[in-house]
Amino acid sequence: MTTHLFICNPSSGRGLGERKIAELKDLLAGSDIRGELHITGKGGEGREIARREATNYKVIASLGGDGTIQEVAGGLAEARLNAPVPHTCEFASLGILPAGTGNDLTKAIGIPHDLSRAFALLMAGNRRDMDLGRIRWHVADDEILRERIFANNVGLGFEGQVGWAASRIKLPLRGMPLYMLALLRVLVKLTNPDLRVVLFNGHELTGPALLLSIGIGRCSGGGFYLNPDADPFDGLLDICHVKKLGRLQVLRFLPHAMRGTHGRFGRRVTMRRDTLLDLYSDTPCHGHADGELLGDRITEARVVILPGILPVIC
Repeated sequence: MTTHLFICNPSSGRGLGERKIAELKDLLAGSDIRGELHITGKGGEGREIARREATNYKVIASLGGDGTIQEVAGGLAEARLNAPVPHTCEFASLGILPAGTGNDLTKAIGIPHDLSRAFALLMAGNRRDMDLGRIRWHVADDEILRERIFANNVGLGFEGQVGWAASRIKLPLRGMPLYMLALLRVLVKLTNPDLRVVLFNGHELTGPALLLSIGIGRCSGGGFYLNPDADPFDGLLDICHVKKLGRLQVLRFLPHAMRGTHGRFGRRVTMRRDTLLDLYSDTPCHGHADGELLGDRITEARVVILPGILPVIC
């Protein structure tokens, strides 16, 4: 019986995924795991396959970056959420084999970036019930309510702009070098959208803001620890809100963000935890979820935690 399905994105990590697929085939050949590989060819395919096959395998693993993890985790979560209650079948656990640009979620759940070590962890099969998040949002001049389940973080404002710029860079860069180049390009046209953020506990954050980062994991952008105390297993969203900053202030802020010490940057930085938040923006803003673009004209959003919804091997 085939027990493992590996959903592999050859385009992840700007071509790194294709090399890792060849390495995975060698690892499978030398193991006792009975597995199948599905090579994706378009965006969203990983989510569709994971949702459809969620009850046919013990483990469905993602080989790719944070965006591929999002697709596979989202598909598995959707299968659980849409199933009749009580469940009459077993659902697959999530496995993760990193092969991306940032590999941000793996930093929070202890999965090594070396493929052979990550594969050994997968073979060991130790599971924990991990939180996911769900964002529903509107864009300007459009009544459609969009939805995405995410695994690591949502970034709005400056963080969304940087993700947008990174996706357009054609140079063969990954990780921090890619995001730093994107960041410098965004600084030239720096904007601070007017945001109103309302937390479930009633706390409000209003006014022009550099960014709003909502984390399940600690890290985003390949090395920015905007929510350094986030725990993917605590049932809470970690929230970092940074008020309006100028270009020179941003340059002073960045080293703190990379070390996770920006909470001491003064009154301009607010750190909170909650289970739900609503966002309203008079100035349409950029956004991303796990590095995947949500749009550049977001006006409203609601983000909620889905506590312990998905067993992950880690």
